[in-house]
Amino acid sequence: MAALSLHLLGALLLGIAPAAAVEWGDAPEAVREGVAKEHPDAEVREVRKARHRSEPGYQVKLAEGEARVRLEVRADGTIRETRTEIAPEDLPGAVAAALADRFPGRRAFATVEKVVVPRGRREATTYQVEMTVDGRVFGVVVAESGSILNVD
Repeated sequence: MAALSLHLLGALLLGIAPAAAVEWGDAPEAVREGVAKEHPDAEVREVRKARHRSEPGYQVKLAEGEARVRLEVRADGTIRETRTEIAPEDLPGAVAAALADRFPGRRAFATVEKVVVPRGRREATTYQVEMTVDGRVFGVVVAESGSILNVD
């Protein structure tokens, strides 16, 4: 929650306007094709124009079965990032162990996302977890290997 507040404050200070909602049919054909290629059975829930490091693109929210998926898509249809909400019990063993070691005590998970970023022929996968531990809220990014990369 604190991380979200800081991001919103930063956006306001930088003068960044909220992303504009668009109809799926009004998104560029390349974006629609890129999403359909990677997620052919998904239902599009929301589409917004977005910018990533001043590069124009789109944020697309999908429902894929029970899963909620959020994509960051370049205007050319290339998927920049895929975020999938997962249940805490679906965290890989190394990630769950790293969280238990770093944050002993009673943990209550608010959100858990698997984040996949294509890197050429490979992908970088991390897990972003927002949780409360003994009354304190933490945002944690953990590599698939179990290395903790960031704590807010």
